[in-house]
Amino acid sequence: VKPDIGARGATVKIVRKGRVRWKPPAFESDVYEGSSNLLVQDFVYTGPWPTSYRVQTLFGEALACVQVQADPDRPPLLDRYAFKESGGGLSIVASSKGCRLSLCDDAELMAIAERAHTLFPECAMLGVDLIREHPSGDVYVLEVNSRGGTWMLSTPRLNEACGANVAEQRDGLERAGRLLADAAARLAE
Repeated sequence: VKPDIGARGATVKIVRKGRVRWKPPAFESDVYEGSSNLLVQDFVYTGPWPTSYRVQTLFGEALACVQVQADPDRPPLLDRYAFKESGGGLSIVASSKGCRLSLCDDAELMAIAERAHTLFPECAMLGVDLIREHPSGDVYVLEVNSRGGTWMLSTPRLNEACGANVAEQRDGLERAGRLLADAAARLAE
């Protein structure tokens, strides 16, 4: 269960299907625009430590991909059903405190993000969040973050966290400039 608008996995909780009930979410002060609307998604097990991916798309082209993995110092979830055995109370959010970020040059993830972007032609830029089920490797699109605030290519904190320049992945910043110039030329006609 998760809010339809939130940030960094705030108030995302795993709940058994038979126990899902609506109640207004309580947001921490650093979460923007809390919403009283909730979504229910199936739980997808991504491995012992939650792992997700963010793909930056611009006009339908993937510019960069970052892998986010939960803090490896926290207790692992050894199986998709092992919450009780793991001590309970485990977060299923990859981007929680202490998470590790790295560049991820995964052509399959980027192609899926590009296909997802085609469903939102009115959005120039998206931050497509994906996960890969363990052990099957099946990929799921969680959300597309169409409200903005997803630019990754010139964010010093993200570069530092990844230990690499995100803009250099796939010549992202150069490609973004070309895509923006092409869009400006099309709109000027």
